Amino acid sequence: MDVASDLVDREVPLLGQGQLGEQFGDVRADEIAAEELAVLGVADLVAARVIPTIAAYRPGRAAKKVTMPILFCVSNTDSVTPPAQTLRYAATAPRGEIKRYDAGHFDFYTGETFEELVRDQIEFLARRLRPAPAASTP
Repeated sequence: MDVASDLVDREVPLLGQGQLGEQFGDVRADEIAAEELAVLGVADLVAARVIPTIAAYRPGRAAKKVTMPILFCVSNTDSVTPPAQTLRYAATAPRGEIKRYDAGHFDFYTGETFEELVRDQIEFLARRLRPAPAASTP
């Protein structure tokens, strides 16, 4: 096997030694991610070849093309997904709705912030997924 193939196929850890906390500015990031991976039974590894894809991932760019109702749950103090950029993308969605939260990025995964977020998402879905009235038959 040549060196290039070896590097492409290598798996690298996602977590460790506070890397996420440093990168995302939240010391709880590694701990929360490790708990989530453990619950899911997922290994703390990713193929090295996907790192550039992950780094360049910007789903907000497609918001203007989403024609169905879409809910944007935005953290006012997010260190991972800056709120200003998210709000700019959300404003381009033709049927977008925005909910803002005074919580950090990783607060969305646990505790009361998680509960509030889920309540808001359920309310959005219940309101937007109401069945249409049955068509009358002549």
